[in-house]
Amino acid sequence: MRAMLRPALIAPMLLLAACNTAGNSAGSAGSGGTPQAQIAQGAQIYADKCAACHGAALEGKSALALAGTEAGQRWQGQSAADLFQRVQTMPQGAPNSLTQAQYLAVSAFILDRNGSTPKAALTADTAALRQLPLGVPVPKATAHLETP
Repeated sequence: MRAMLRPALIAPMLLLAACNTAGNSAGSAGSGGTPQAQIAQGAQIYADKCAACHGAALEGKSALALAGTEAGQRWQGQSAADLFQRVQTMPQGAPNSLTQAQYLAVSAFILDRNGSTPKAALTADTAALRQLPLGVPVPKATAHLETP
């Protein structure tokens, strides 16, 4: 009887261990990794999935530039939440074909290339993403005081 119980107990433990391992690796880019590791992963994904249309240096080819003055002006007043939402519509013809962690990594890479390096790895927390500005800062109005 003991011999029959061992396989019955071992199988669920192996399944549990496999699920924990898969869960940890799938979510690491968007939850708890370093921003540098997430940016590096984003660079690799970008090179594989995005560069053909957006250019190796994010300069734009058959699609819009994702870095530089033009991109910064286009994204003025928007946040990383807007960027994350937009990248999920890509690649062209295959929206939502990457994992959430991959989209977060690509978003972190684009932010970094635009001078907004995240201080922590991005997560899908919309409220936190809204705190990260994107694009060229809106210039503050200057008051002109007239002197008599």
